[in-house]
Amino acid sequence: MAAPRAWRSALARAACASVALLAVACSDDIIAPAAQLPSPESPGAGGPSQELTCVASVRAATITCQTPAPSAGGASAVIFGGQNSYVRMISSNTAMDAGTGVFSADVAVQNLLPQTIGSTDGVTVDPKGIQVFYASGPNVTAGSGSVEVANEDGTGQFLGEDTKYYQYQQLLASGATSATKPWRWNVAAGVESFTFKVYVSTVVTPSLIITEVMPNPGAADDVDGEFIEVYNPGIAPVDLNGFRFNSRTGASGVETSTVATSVIVAPRGYAVIGARVDSAFNGGIKVAHAWGTSINLSNSASATAPDYIKVSRPGVGAGTFVTLDSVAWTAGGGTSNVATPPTARSRELTDLKADNSVLNNNAVWNTAYTTFGYGDGNGGFDRGTPGKANGVAVPTGPVAVVRISPGFAVIDSLNQSRTFTATAEDTLGQASPTTITWASLNPAIATIASNGRVTHVDTGGVYITATASNGKADTTYYRIFKYSPAAIYRNHVEFGIPVTGMPQNNDNILILSDRRTQYNLSYNASRGGPNWVSWNVNRTQFGNAPRGAFGNNSVDPLLPAYGVYQVTTCDYTNSGYTRGHMTQSEQRTQSKADNDTTFLMTNILPQTSELNTGPWGDLEEYGNDLARFQQKELYNVAGGTWPATPRYLTPFSTSCTPQQNKVQIPTTTWKVIVVLPYGKGLADVTSANDVRIIAVDMPNNTTVNNQPWQYYKVTVDQIEAITGYDLLAALPDAIESVVEARIDP
Repeated sequence: MAAPRAWRSALARAACASVALLAVACSDDIIAPAAQLPSPESPGAGGPSQELTCVASVRAATITCQTPAPSAGGASAVIFGGQNSYVRMISSNTAMDAGTGVFSADVAVQNLLPQTIGSTDGVTVDPKGIQVFYASGPNVTAGSGSVEVANEDGTGQFLGEDTKYYQYQQLLASGATSATKPWRWNVAAGVESFTFKVYVSTVVTPSLIITEVMPNPGAADDVDGEFIEVYNPGIAPVDLNGFRFNSRTGASGVETSTVATSVIVAPRGYAVIGARVDSAFNGGIKVAHAWGTSINLSNSASATAPDYIKVSRPGVGAGTFVTLDSVAWTAGGGTSNVATPPTARSRELTDLKADNSVLNNNAVWNTAYTTFGYGDGNGGFDRGTPGKANGVAVPTGPVAVVRISPGFAVIDSLNQSRTFTATAEDTLGQASPTTITWASLNPAIATIASNGRVTHVDTGGVYITATASNGKADTTYYRIFKYSPAAIYRNHVEFGIPVTGMPQNNDNILILSDRRTQYNLSYNASRGGPNWVSWNVNRTQFGNAPRGAFGNNSVDPLLPAYGVYQVTTCDYTNSGYTRGHMTQSEQRTQSKADNDTTFLMTNILPQTSELNTGPWGDLEEYGNDLARFQQKELYNVAGGTWPATPRYLTPFSTSCTPQQNKVQIPTTTWKVIVVLPYGKGLADVTSANDVRIIAVDMPNNTTVNNQPWQYYKVTVDQIEAITGYDLLAALPDAIESVVEARIDP
């Protein structure tokens, strides 16, 4: 009886489009059409060995496989095809029974993959188990006569034709070996040897590893630029459709984002999962699935309730999930090893085989140093390798660059204060220890202490420098303006009240500056929201007033006189839409009284979350920056467009009593912004070149955030054609015709 010999087949790759085949992305078999199968390659070559030609010697009672040069461990231990051949087949008790003409061997399958095979969930055996197909043969190669398989478990479609197979009805964890199964061939007396080719077809339990985490980006806001990276260590693609990502919120809450579309992670490939798909806003990365506002990664660490990120795949039972990987910021349990995630730098896993469960474990997690993306516009770049292999730790070098934060600042009061900070980095962006020396280039305007705190002396501009001990320095510009004790409101309808020809009735209730100083509007009682809202924005209107509302009854106190239904926040509850402020809350923060008016329901239209927190919110912030930091005067007017057949919110609540069919849903939300220098108005516009006009019309749907706000720029003429309004009627006709026909470049 021959000694046990190791012989092996390889898992062939699959494509999701192969209906009869399984892949992790569809049904998990690792096989491919014959025309796509390359020949076996030598160890380490990196290509797959999809088939193995084996020779059975009847006289010697052995089975061997034709292979390239064996590895140092001998032919029985060779694994071919680099990292893409992960099944070994082991034969024993090979013998020829001359009396019956049966050649036989006991054959076992060993799983060399890092994942479980024979199961889609790692627990339940797949109905097909592990099948070993005859790709060709057996064919006689020496002697005369015929040979045929004597005891196959069945015949199935493989590579487009009926093929015999053996089936091992069990699952195999990584490294595990199956029970043996007898293989028998009927061999004619004159046969000396024969060959056959085999493949293994099996489902593979998908596996993912979290390899990179960016909780605190610098070049993008957290709500746009947070991300994680997952790695597929397997040899088959993984489809994330139905997978779930979780994080912590508060002490014990859970944030959840479920992938609802096909997202393929290639074998040995990476996928980035993050806050936002749009690379113009997320820092310049390619995100495969966006969790939007569903997940918010913490910028701090907790000893008792650390944040974490977890990826799970659907389980066998309905609504069940199986955790694939989970990474916590700290070990928890009150541990003293608490480290805050770095700013503008991800944490990268350095060993794919190591325990990666604790992010601040420096033995396996490294702080990234490779720059990526578009940068912050001030010379700073985030560090990480999203979608690529991670870097390795390197020693810190001398200071190569110093960065002051903020890179540009203004302040509205001599009585207020500002503290600057500076970071020193080496050529790889790693923090480099040094002593920072601060200096003001104009002490008559402001001085600065050794800790970066500025003392105001007079109004005006001043350059502030931060110098490292080796002479590397950075400079920022700081502007101090005369204090404005209260918000200055210009004429909210400086460029004209939007003209519609509508009579003043309950669908055109005008609230102008004689009754409200913070903004003007036309309210439509039939729609439960404004026709339009018009308001001025400048730097004096921003402050530190608390932002809030009147609770659950933010009704406009001016409406009761008209005897119309008064919309409340309850009428939006669980409707699927957010309360979209036309005049933004942040733009009225000089006093709480000013801010409260922005929460009145007459200032609000239904908006999807994707619109409200996406391009609409981004445009608001862009306008705020123009007013605050570039000293611009803005005149805004905004509203909605409406379908011919009204669509209404359908709220639901157990804590209040919402009313149905009271609030209509706009199809789009539009805005026109007139941009002038601070303090300027209509009288200062003497030509079309004196004014900048930004006009947008944004769809009120759930995919609007796939594009930046600039994508939705239109002409004022286009908005007027849809709404019927004359929006800039106060402009001289010759100027109006030019500016309303052009799109802001």
